[in-house]
Amino acid sequence: VFPNPTTAGSIYADLAAWDGETVHARILHSTGQPAKSLVFTAGTEPQLIVLPENLPTGLYFLDVQTAKGERQTVRFVVQP
Repeated sequence: VFPNPTTAGSIYADLAAWDGETVHARILHSTGQPAKSLVFTAGTEPQLIVLPENLPTGLYFLDVQTAKGERQTVRFVVQP
């Protein structure tokens, strides 16, 4: 995930390992509460993920799961 920390209201995720697969992604607050859910097809280029408007500064998680059940969670920080 980059940039990390982010101030731009978006992040990019490198999902090239899952090229062509359907991916379910969730942005989670540090408490585990969902902030946004997305579904897309992974590609070789970094995937743009637009964060919810007015997302407070702090620690968040990007939780990604493929249709095959593979899962990865990474941390990122939102700064003002």
